[in-house]
Amino acid sequence: MATPIMHIILTDKIYEERFSDCDKKEFILWTLFPDIRYLDKDIPRESTHIENVSLETINSLTTCFDKWVHFHSLVDHIRDEFYVSRWIYIPGGEEDFIMALKLLEDQYLYSKVKNRDEYIIFFDDIPYDKIANIRKESLDKWYTMIKEETISGPNDISRRKFQTELWLSKEYTDKINGIIHKLQDNEEILHLIDEFYESFWSLITK
Repeated sequence: MATPIMHIILTDKIYEERFSDCDKKEFILWTLFPDIRYLDKDIPRESTHIENVSLETINSLTTCFDKWVHFHSLVDHIRDEFYVSRWIYIPGGEEDFIMALKLLEDQYLYSKVKNRDEYIIFFDDIPYDKIANIRKESLDKWYTMIKEETISGPNDISRRKFQTELWLSKEYTDKINGIIHKLQDNEEILHLIDEFYESFWSLITK
């Protein structure tokens, strides 16, 4: 699964060329929505994540909300499939490494986001009526957390703040930061992150 920052990075990469006929604000907000379940534990995973989704499925949906929530699941699946195919990890493998790789992606690719100031404004105006079954305070906190990390950029401090707001301990986040420091000079890992980013659209459409 990708982090919220990685979902922004990948959406920013393909939006203008592939989805510019869609409302960008709705695209960003709804594709970032599903992982709110990490913040609000009352939201079951199956209510925000869809199995066996494809681009064809997404194109057949009628509402923007449904399309971009499904797109989130497609991105998660494609990302995991890519790294498993490269023998970087296996499903259910070393969880600390998997988490560190996710967060290293954010740090390594964040500079590629061209429109971050635009996205920051999106998070200030949430159309609550589109997702009335979710508590307003949960939505406010979720998008505020993403906004703050988008402003600061991924780093040790912003990661610790984000993860502790998701009920993870400071000791755990410091451990993950330590693994990231070891991975960030690993040329093989960085090459694979680049490969995934550059081939993202072809992986979705294959």
